Amino acid sequence: MVSSNHNSMLSQTKTTPTIFAILALTSAATFEASAVQTIRVWDGINAPLLVADETLGDASGSSPGVVAIGGLSYYGWSIDLAYSLSKPFAGSAVHPEFSMYASAVSSGAGSLILQFSDDGFGPTFGGYSLSYGGETAPTSNTVYKAYVDNTNTLFGGSVLANTVNSGPFSQDTSGTFALSGPYSLTHEVRFTHLSGTSSSIHAEFRATPVPDGGSTLALFASTLLPLGILRKKFRL
Repeated sequence: MVSSNHNSMLSQTKTTPTIFAILALTSAATFEASAVQTIRVWDGINAPLLVADETLGDASGSSPGVVAIGGLSYYGWSIDLAYSLSKPFAGSAVHPEFSMYASAVSSGAGSLILQFSDDGFGPTFGGYSLSYGGETAPTSNTVYKAYVDNTNTLFGGSVLANTVNSGPFSQDTSGTFALSGPYSLTHEVRFTHLSGTSSSIHAEFRATPVPDGGSTLALFASTLLPLGILRKKFRL
């Protein structure tokens, strides 16, 4: 549940273009070594933008387990809002509840990759459920992938799900695994637009067979969307 002072913490968060420029030039190895939940944004060409939990650039404020960015322009893309929820805010190492949301608009043709990763899970034995859905233009597509990595490396591992979607979509999948841990989990999204348009997606991984229908995502989104800080425009 979001704490009563969650909005105030978020509204007090200060970010600047300089901070984002520094983050964009920081190597992925730095964040992987820090072993915390991290968002990575890149287009496969330019320097990636990485924002880790409780570091500069994280618009969620002092909320461990929540990483958020918003109102960001990145090489022809406007990221309206992107965030992920994980332990200790949601779930635990033994029972992961790892969710993400992303919404972006392109100024023209191109691709944008967003990855949401957390490590230190396990031990986990039994079933899991994975639900995801969103919308993009019928002439464009959204590629969604989910990974689990028993070497506990951010942004790595074996594929749990791999789909290509156009227009509105909603899918659910489930399975079983047995991992003594530690292991990492990653949501990966690639928006590919043929012209200027918008795309959005939400996804949730749970180590229990019955998902909560996205109530955790909806609750957190209600605290973020009204915030002026997520409507500022920063350019790299």
